[in-house]
Amino acid sequence: MTKRIISFILAAILMITALVSCGSTEDGKPAETGTGKDTQKTDVDPEKLEIENYVDELAAGVHFEGEKFTYIARQYTENPIYINAPVEEAITGSLISDALYSRQVALEEKFGIDFENVLTEDGEHTQQQVIAEVMAGGDAYDLVQGNMWTCGQYLMIQHAIRRVDDLSYVDITRDWWLKSLEESYTLSGKLYFLTGPIVSQHFLDTACVLFNKTVAENYGVPNLYDIVEAQEWTVDKMFEVASVIPENMNGVSGDYRYGFDSTSGVDFMYGAGFKVLSTDENGDPYVESALPVALSDFCDKMSGVLGDDTQAGTARYIGGQNEDPEKKLGVKEPVELFLKDRTLFWFDKIRSAADLREFDTVFGIVPTPKRDLNQADYRSNAESAGTCVYIPKTVRNVELVDVITEAMAALSEEYVKPAFVEKILKGRSTDDIESRHMIDIIFDSRVNDLITVFSGGDMNTMGDFMTLLDTAIKYSSDGLASAYVPNAKITNRKIKSMLTSINKEE
Repeated sequence: MTKRIISFILAAILMITALVSCGSTEDGKPAETGTGKDTQKTDVDPEKLEIENYVDELAAGVHFEGEKFTYIARQYTENPIYINAPVEEAITGSLISDALYSRQVALEEKFGIDFENVLTEDGEHTQQQVIAEVMAGGDAYDLVQGNMWTCGQYLMIQHAIRRVDDLSYVDITRDWWLKSLEESYTLSGKLYFLTGPIVSQHFLDTACVLFNKTVAENYGVPNLYDIVEAQEWTVDKMFEVASVIPENMNGVSGDYRYGFDSTSGVDFMYGAGFKVLSTDENGDPYVESALPVALSDFCDKMSGVLGDDTQAGTARYIGGQNEDPEKKLGVKEPVELFLKDRTLFWFDKIRSAADLREFDTVFGIVPTPKRDLNQADYRSNAESAGTCVYIPKTVRNVELVDVITEAMAALSEEYVKPAFVEKILKGRSTDDIESRHMIDIIFDSRVNDLITVFSGGDMNTMGDFMTLLDTAIKYSSDGLASAYVPNAKITNRKIKSMLTSINKEE
């Protein structure tokens, strides 16, 4: 069977999967669809057809027949939904792997290239291999994937990657690139990073709010989807909604009920429109030397509720401040409160929507709330936006890399995004179709900033500076102002040192 036939079959499979909710028969089976090239083009939705036409136009203007394109990335063997390349060079029945393979086949067929995947053990090994190749003047790799703290920052410091803001074909205004890319990731007027659906992790580590439907129904919580659609989903509205859960001043061990539980505080900070980094007149990032009043007020407001152990389960034992959670609450991990229908809200990354499908808990998904009604749009912290692709400085065929990178990103929107959305929604009941639009809102509102590069490399705490803010939001803001100043000074010193290295003339 030729790759062209395989790609048509796989595209049809993915299209049916993505549209199953609106194209099924009464017995729940997918409705029959046509086959063949013409049917595929006419049945596909306008957005996918537009992507196909766009990529075809790119292919029509270039000639790469027989050339190799090598993509180097870490392979995540411990979790199949984090993979960066097909598990096999064939259709295996694995939704994510097949989507990546379909993307690869489409690139090979449309551009005549030989697509090769080079997989490494981790991000450190990726950057080491690329730096060694560049230092030797070689061009074995055309595109590099890695996070910004164990890969990207070292590639920049070693001058191993080229700027991407001067490329001719990569168009960062397109939907398949992170919307805030230029705003968030420009350093001294230069852009080295690209991220979006081209990176598998882009869909998994985006902040969201999960709500327990059983708890919501038991306590008469209003329809949260309607509130989000009305642009009225704010921090105050969230607190108001959760206030129907009784306080647990004198609860009996194991019987506590809560409005909130949380794994991240900084997600609320980004959702409320705050950014840690500012930019000076030269385009260089820095953090404010003194705690901004608005951020201080926000931390006070959030910790006043999330740090109240009558309203939030996590507040009882965050940082070892209180009793052992198993002894007091009857759970080993905070998420167990949510799974046992003992808390209304669980704040985490959208990957949890996939992970928690293994349990019987019935829940919905909404974006992180706005700070207030004056905030125009929802904003979702895209922690995974810290995983990007980079172009090695020594690539010889710049046009090849330029075109294929743009086409690969566009085709990721067509093949990879639907696969991840379906993975996240797998097992969702038909009466929760609204959550599909919620996920669209969350994906469309992703934001991040370059603090992940300068934070010390800890994906979870984002360095001491971010730990300080995180704790102030979800536990207590006492002492934040005084602790902020020395931490800001250390962070700015590190930023300046890195920028000096990055901007140093070779």
